[in-house]
Amino acid sequence: MSLFDPEYSLLALIVAAVLGFALGRATAGAFDPRRQEALRQQKRQDALSAVETLARLPAANRDAIERLVADGRIIEAVRDIRGQLGIGLKEAKDVADLIREQEASRGARAP
Repeated sequence: MSLFDPEYSLLALIVAAVLGFALGRATAGAFDPRRQEALRQQKRQDALSAVETLARLPAANRDAIERLVADGRIIEAVRDIRGQLGIGLKEAKDVADLIREQEASRGARAP
């Protein structure tokens, strides 16, 4: 039997069709506008959650955490945020990122 026999040609065609279908299904979600919009909405919701969570921090603790973030000690800041508010790691990281963004925007506007 050679590779040019009809049995091999049919097998190659079936394998190519299955692989093409699987590859198409795997990449289809990345270009779906509904999925992209859902991801944008989730990011906006996460940002709102971080703002609300940041508002729950007492002023004295917030100053200490802002100093940690300004010094680049993000892990310590996240640990303190989690300890003070009793929230999860992702939520505390979002709050630390929000503080970092606020620090950067304040620095950009300062003369």
